[in-house]
Amino acid sequence: AERRALEEQLLHSQKMEAVGTLAGGVAHDFNNLLTAILGFTQLAEQQVQLALDEGAERALQSRLVEVRQDLIEILKAADRASLLTSQLLAFSRRQKVSPAPLDANGAVHDLERMLQRLIGETVSLVTETSDESLPVLADPGQFSQVLLNLVVNARDALPHGGLVRVRTGALTLDAPVADGTLAGLGAGAWVWVSVEDNGVGMSPEVQARMFEPFFTTKPLGHGTGLGLSTVYGIVTQAGGQLFVESTPGRGTTVTVAWPRFEGPMSPHLPARAVRDRSDALVLVVEDEPGIRRLVAEILRRRGHRVRVAEHGVAALEQLDAGLQPALVVTDVVMPRMGGRELASRMAERGLTMPVLFMSGYQAGEELPSDAMHQFIGKPFTPDTLVQAVRRALEPDVEASASGR
Repeated sequence: AERRALEEQLLHSQKMEAVGTLAGGVAHDFNNLLTAILGFTQLAEQQVQLALDEGAERALQSRLVEVRQDLIEILKAADRASLLTSQLLAFSRRQKVSPAPLDANGAVHDLERMLQRLIGETVSLVTETSDESLPVLADPGQFSQVLLNLVVNARDALPHGGLVRVRTGALTLDAPVADGTLAGLGAGAWVWVSVEDNGVGMSPEVQARMFEPFFTTKPLGHGTGLGLSTVYGIVTQAGGQLFVESTPGRGTTVTVAWPRFEGPMSPHLPARAVRDRSDALVLVVEDEPGIRRLVAEILRRRGHRVRVAEHGVAALEQLDAGLQPALVVTDVVMPRMGGRELASRMAERGLTMPVLFMSGYQAGEELPSDAMHQFIGKPFTPDTLVQAVRRALEPDVEASASGR
């Protein structure tokens, strides 16, 4: 009994040490990101005020150039904050995963602008994608997270600048690879994505531990050590494999092999099949004032009519008073009444309008999963929100487009 008690104390101590390491890294990273976001936002606001005060056309144009640069820095910080929260959700297994057929080439191209922002001006980004379609079955968010983590890691290996190259390709094997960079890759059809840098490289000792949670070669407080362990977890869970080739002083190449998807890909939706619902009335239910204003403004700028409510109770009051929105966009977790209960109460009242759930905490009880209930994870961009709203407003059209 005494021995078991000592073992439990040791395990608890190790667990608390890991949590402390994680908390310290997260706090440091988020403080840096928030400093950048707050600082550049204030600079942008100041430049706009100066432009309004000066009034002259040339001065206005000059100020707008500076504002644009400040906004780019804000986007960079927000991208990194989004990546950090995704790592935490993946590590805690609280990330909503929805595998779907996607083309690796298209996924790489879709991320190019974000990747360029993340690596900065001193690092050159080169993408070399295959000419053929490279279908894989993967959650789009997780596929993006793998690529983002690998590119950020490559950038960190280039403290004085350099080159990051992202490549894609396909490989069919009749037998497992016996030696070389891909030694151990099994027989079958594979899609591979590699991220290569010409940075500092890694020693064999570091390579042996690079996928361990919390392991990092960065100074204390600089990073959580979750990036590569998150990549490893996502890839292996999807049936893929990881391969690393690195030489100190010469750089590193990480290759991810995904099982090639052999099923049908989603056909593109003909433009004429889409009905214009841009003026549809949308009820936005969100307890955080800033998010509520943001969602409402995004939808108004796209032509929607918008009503807002700060929680589910307020939303039901408007619905009971006769409001008939084409769509309800609601946060999942709110005081007094959350989005899950709101959807249930709407169903009890016979209200059949679709519901788009939003959440930054993508776990817990399962949300309804059918054509009338959609989900979008926070953080999201204006474009992804508009796409989600469109899917929710046109479920039958979207379902035919995706082959469901």
